[in-house]
Amino acid sequence: MNKQLKDSIIDNTVTVLSAVGGGKLSNGVVGLIPVEDKMGKVAVKGVIALSSIAGAAYIKGKSVTKSAARGALLGMAWKQIDTLTDDLVKDNNIIDPITEGSSTAEKFIANVFGMGCPAQTQSPRYVQMPSLNMPFMTAPDRAKNLGVTQLQTVSAESFN
Repeated sequence: MNKQLKDSIIDNTVTVLSAVGGGKLSNGVVGLIPVEDKMGKVAVKGVIALSSIAGAAYIKGKSVTKSAARGALLGMAWKQIDTLTDDLVKDNNIIDPITEGSSTAEKFIANVFGMGCPAQTQSPRYVQMPSLNMPFMTAPDRAKNLGVTQLQTVSAESFN
């Protein structure tokens, strides 16, 4: 393997892994920002995406560190734009969710926008089993839950 190919493989691997990490990191950032309303979350995701693209555009050069930083920023942008488009499609009922009678094309399009699970719109069917209503089934089992009871605050000391 020549040096140019080896460097290209390393650079692309670093970029892809950094992009995945940046995308995951951006989800954590969005989750920490205290915004309750839907439009506020959309604005936060949009700001993160646009600022990440701008930041990646300013990184010049081909060092491993620069590739990692550029990849992380582009991953942040991609993840937030991906989430925004999925939310837009779901919230505005642009695409019908999958049903038993959906064609292959309809299933494909629904899966593209994260709507491939039929349970996302249909209420789940529960079968009530009589044995599950027995009083002994509702009592907490200390052996199975490591001594944590209902409504108890859990901390590291709870497991000593």
